[in-house]
Amino acid sequence: VPTLDEGDFVIQPVLKTGTSLTKTIEITTQIEKILIEKFPEVDQVVSRIGAAEVPTDPMSMEESDVIIKLKPKNQWVSAQSKDELADKFKEALLVIPGIDIEFTQPIEMRFNELITGVRSDVAIKIYGEDLDILFAKANEIKNLVDHIEGASDVSVEKIDKLPQMSVNYRTEKIAQYGLNTFDINKIISSGFAGATFGTIFEGEKQFDLVMRFNQEQRDEISDLTQLWIDTPLAGKVPLSELAEIKYTTGPAKISRDNTQRIVIGINVRNRDMQSVVNDVKKIVEQKVILPEGYKVVYGGQFENLNSAKKRLSIALPIALLLIFILLHFAFKSVKEALMV
Repeated sequence: VPTLDEGDFVIQPVLKTGTSLTKTIEITTQIEKILIEKFPEVDQVVSRIGAAEVPTDPMSMEESDVIIKLKPKNQWVSAQSKDELADKFKEALLVIPGIDIEFTQPIEMRFNELITGVRSDVAIKIYGEDLDILFAKANEIKNLVDHIEGASDVSVEKIDKLPQMSVNYRTEKIAQYGLNTFDINKIISSGFAGATFGTIFEGEKQFDLVMRFNQEQRDEISDLTQLWIDTPLAGKVPLSELAEIKYTTGPAKISRDNTQRIVIGINVRNRDMQSVVNDVKKIVEQKVILPEGYKVVYGGQFENLNSAKKRLSIALPIALLLIFILLHFAFKSVKEALMV
């Protein structure tokens, strides 16, 4: 079934892992300004960042949906079709460094996500145990798929390289100072993430009273190393005395399907989906060598295509047989029924 034209766009800027809320707001605002100023077809642009309070659609701070409401098609001047307009949008947004952009439609995006947890038309899912190998192979496939005709907005799921401040406790030192890791954890958590110490009421409204360090005192690793801890034996000592503190990287998100996967998303434009997937399969089989225990599966809207084919392979022969029987009753002739 052809994709229904909803009349609007959703752009999903894929930013670097660990991008702050401030930077995400800055980039989405820049996207909005470029689209409104350069394209008279755009009626309104609204951006949604992160997850709502009820996290039915979990998204991190570097993930956003830029929803573009378009004017009626008879008022368009920059392009004749949505695919052409999407290409021109993408070209105009290339001035913003360090982002990948995916184009889809509001309702289509949600349905794609419900099918396999992926917002793109086609999902190349790589299954395996080691995140580093999965990420490396995903980028290898992305570089190959980028050159296939009809494969647009190719992006790799951001699961790796989230910067973290890591605290590894020196338990012998902690014991010498008469402390325990539970209390130190509580101090660090309260200072950086915040801790609830009470409740404030304003009329019928209720708010938690949360205490933590000022913004400027929880930005750098030095703020963590110079955090002073009260001890029962030696006054105050810096946290760096009790623990090894350093920058590390870790998984950005845990996105699972049968306990293991990473996804490369592809949107299909100016070509049919089956042909694009056939080309992708061919190039992956020829040029990508996966370690033992790793495999590639194709999903997204492509799953709908395959399930529809299976249903039609049963329904069509039955329908043709029933039509033949009805024609035979009408004409009382096998020859005439077969001709029809």
